[in-house]
Amino acid sequence: SAFQRYAQVCYQAFGDRVKNWQVTNEQNLMIRVDERMNMYDVAPENAEKIRAQMDYHMFVAHALATNDCHQLVAEGKVGPSVSSTMT
Repeated sequence: SAFQRYAQVCYQAFGDRVKNWQVTNEQNLMIRVDERMNMYDVAPENAEKIRAQMDYHMFVAHALATNDCHQLVAEGKVGPSVSSTMT
């Protein structure tokens, strides 16, 4: 995929200096905000299915990028960025 190739290019270009990586930013929040996911013309009855599909594809992309990081970056680590708040 294009995303996987992009991650590989980044690992190859910066992996000798960067060991800690964050592949996606606040995925749990992103799929909840229609504007961030370009869901302007989605019928309300289809929204949850589309969000689930987007979430799945982001998880797959993260998994592929994580595997590549471990192969291409010596001592490389990958972690998520989770959106959370306290009240």
